[in-house]
Amino acid sequence: MPPTPPVAAGTSLGPSSSQGWAVRAWSLQLIAYVCAFGSSIVVAVIALVNRRIPDLGDTVSTLYQWSQWLMWPIAAVTLFLAWRWLRLSASELGLHQPRPVRWGWVGAIAAAFAAQWIAKTLTGWLPGGTGTSAGEESVGVGQVVEWCLRMGVVEETLLLALPLAIMHRLRMPWWAQILVLTALRTPFHLYQGPAVIVECLIWMALLYYTYTRVKLIWPIIIAHIIADLSIAVFPLAPRLLTTVFLAVTGVVVLVMWWRAKTPSWNENSSV
Repeated sequence: MPPTPPVAAGTSLGPSSSQGWAVRAWSLQLIAYVCAFGSSIVVAVIALVNRRIPDLGDTVSTLYQWSQWLMWPIAAVTLFLAWRWLRLSASELGLHQPRPVRWGWVGAIAAAFAAQWIAKTLTGWLPGGTGTSAGEESVGVGQVVEWCLRMGVVEETLLLALPLAIMHRLRMPWWAQILVLTALRTPFHLYQGPAVIVECLIWMALLYYTYTRVKLIWPIIIAHIIADLSIAVFPLAPRLLTTVFLAVTGVVVLVMWWRAKTPSWNENSSV
């Protein structure tokens, strides 16, 4: 994707054009969100209310699985429209031209992994934090691996890179950006219990900090995939080794970035 900014660098959109662009941008974000995660949100809310994953039956289960697989083309089409229709460049979408940071890719992967680990650790004691298992139905390893890959790619492109590109262009304050990211990420995780709201808030705050240092979505995607694989696929020993190494390394990296006052690519962020 060649860069295709709608205005010259350093200039601002006028009130009318800015409002029109904002309507298009949030419409694309909302439509993509509903299409990609709508069925997951319905199941998660039902599971939250009933305290168990609903029995969908063969026909509905097949339709649900197809809705999950459709996340791949939905994400691809959405990113293409973001580039072509919203004129967001590949750099704005975090696809290339990262910012140089200490520890590079390894540090960014570890920091993103630690963001979720810290959130889960800090909220594990909250009431309602156990929720319902999402994996009660027996599935093959290949299907689980595909799920890990899909959620890593689709969640981080549609629910982190795209909304942050939109909010950066609209010059929204950092705290509003974190709240929007939390609102997008929470609903389809509600099967884990109401405590997941706090977990997602902490997770998104730390992930926001990580992503705005590196301005590259790929390490965030890799960290998400590794986290899901460690939960759903890895045996106990590799899971513990992976978690300890990435969590400890990630915490060290986050502290080092903070102490060094590593700048953010988001000019509206003071975090």
